[in-house]
Amino acid sequence: MSPATTHQPPATQTARRLRRLAAVLTAVIAAVVLWAIAVHAAGIDLRSPGFGHSQKPAALNPGTVAVVSGLAGLAAWGLLALLERSTQRPRQIWTAAALIALVVSLGAPLSGHGVSDASRGILACLHVLVAVTLIVLLGRTAAADRGVPRQSQHRPGPAAADAIPEPTSQRS
Repeated sequence: MSPATTHQPPATQTARRLRRLAAVLTAVIAAVVLWAIAVHAAGIDLRSPGFGHSQKPAALNPGTVAVVSGLAGLAAWGLLALLERSTQRPRQIWTAAALIALVVSLGAPLSGHGVSDASRGILACLHVLVAVTLIVLLGRTAAADRGVPRQSQHRPGPAAADAIPEPTSQRS
């Protein structure tokens, strides 16, 4: 365990867990609200694309949107907790991993067959909305990066140079 999690009082750990839970719930709610706007206000037939010859596009309902965004949030939380325990720079590594996961996840709505361009656009927006919400809100709860020891590249400054005796040349 990292010092950030082992030396915190229980109240601080509980507050961090509650903030992380709130971040995941916020991402879920944001995704369901965007789904509702797309389906009910804009009248878009929101479907996930089919892949391969045998799979057909499937209608998306708010339950599916909530479950998938919630699972993404819990996975992000779990990765952040793991990195806090095992790395020197958990926030930086987690943010990079989250951005990579977003780019990879965009492959699903942008590929496949049987959906309209509007449906693809909304699906991509759902991915981006959930990712940005999680990156911002979970990122705020991340333990501070611990300093990574660097190899010393110390060059003596003027004060240090004065303290080092100069070799004396012998005059004949």
